[in-house]
Amino acid sequence: MMFSGASTANPLLGTWASWLQEHSWIIPQEAQTIAARAEWLGCNDPFCVALYAARKQLTFGATGLHFVSQYDDAPEEKTTSDECKAIRRRATAICNATWTGKELDAENARSRKELEEAIDWAAFHHGDGFAIRVYKGRSVWRLIHRDRIANPPNLSNGQFIRDGFQLFDGAIVGVWVWPPANPLATSATRAPTYVPWQSEDGTPNVIHKVGMRLPGMLRGVSELAPMIVLQRQIGGVLESHVAAKRLQAIMAMIQEAEDPEAYKKACEDGSALTPEAVMNIQGPLNVWIVPPGTKTTLTDTKFNGADLKDFLIICYKVECAVLQISVDVVLCQMGEASFSSGKASLDQAERTGQTLQNNHIEAVSRPIDQAILFDAITDGKLTVPDAMPRVVMAGEYSRPPKFSMDRKKDAETVQAYIDAGFSETFAFASIGQNWEDHQEQKKEEAAFRKAQGIDVAQPEPAPAADQNATPAPKKKSFIGKIFGKKAAA
Repeated sequence: MMFSGASTANPLLGTWASWLQEHSWIIPQEAQTIAARAEWLGCNDPFCVALYAARKQLTFGATGLHFVSQYDDAPEEKTTSDECKAIRRRATAICNATWTGKELDAENARSRKELEEAIDWAAFHHGDGFAIRVYKGRSVWRLIHRDRIANPPNLSNGQFIRDGFQLFDGAIVGVWVWPPANPLATSATRAPTYVPWQSEDGTPNVIHKVGMRLPGMLRGVSELAPMIVLQRQIGGVLESHVAAKRLQAIMAMIQEAEDPEAYKKACEDGSALTPEAVMNIQGPLNVWIVPPGTKTTLTDTKFNGADLKDFLIICYKVECAVLQISVDVVLCQMGEASFSSGKASLDQAERTGQTLQNNHIEAVSRPIDQAILFDAITDGKLTVPDAMPRVVMAGEYSRPPKFSMDRKKDAETVQAYIDAGFSETFAFASIGQNWEDHQEQKKEEAAFRKAQGIDVAQPEPAPAADQNATPAPKKKSFIGKIFGKKAAA
């Protein structure tokens, strides 16, 4: 055998898989089992709860991901620059208005941020986050549990249907949605509903965000799948540690009976120290009665758990590496780490956050905003010369502000970018701010000061330059050296 890793006789490798399975044929029962166990971890395991909290913070920040229109129609439409700007402002305002209230949720129970977070939570823990578009005078979205997306009765996976997805020419064209489980309903009264993947105008009817998905899979599995076994073992270690600490905190008092009759009475009421006696760990004191003349020796209950923290940190580092999140970011949720010297951790968190945000935007935020804008076009609230989806949805998403420990350095970074020749829009975006918003706010503040008669001290003009003086040579800034841009002296 050329490669020892292919051996099936080696005891260490004998239980490993030795054959490949086509990823497109996901095993529903296997994914469902993983989802159930991952959900338990996400509800009961403190570290997994903190892990997702850190991930959610990197994805959504405090305010969520907001659409900023960059609408620009085809040249033949001859739309003026001012008209395009007005369309952009209107489209941005319509989308941003959905971040207040709970009207976007079909159940009227969640804000838009909570709705998007719920889809993300389901994708992370269950492997699939689903929402179905429902029209109630406007487009609203209903959360759908992963198990409700399933094949109709008596239809197994095949060329045209697979795991609840209707296929045509290998592409998804719709989903089959079962009603919520009702213990009083019979199989004869329950039937799935077919939902087209897109409506007639090309806007999405289904939101589907996946967790971990191997190439070829239509459905996903939980992102906690690689750590389920390890986290279960860690949980057992913590349970043993806590039990030992509780035992250590209990005081056992052994008292010698005055006579055989007193010991007999203790046996009857369960306070006698016998091989069958069970210590009550609920109370701080246990009193045991022994026969007269009995010699007893109390064992030392001291528990040495000095290496527990190091053990947990190593395990947590391995699990965080699976999700490309620094363990320091997660432990900050638990009050066990400091960012005072964690620049590398913050840089890694920033890169991971950008990836998470991009994935969420394309899977969830953009489909929601597309439905919102086309509703506005249909209702006459938004007029656009070119209503093609790719044109209407041209735009970027404002991201959560970057985490910073030094605001002064942030300001210096912005100025350094501008000095190096970068646009002010790019410079502001580098710290998660929108340049246009700041300019509009400055105009409003200036108008307010003028209306209130507030005098603002103007900076003194710079002294006139000496015409006979030799000009100082221009220098390249640090960023200019990198990008070949010369900064102003």
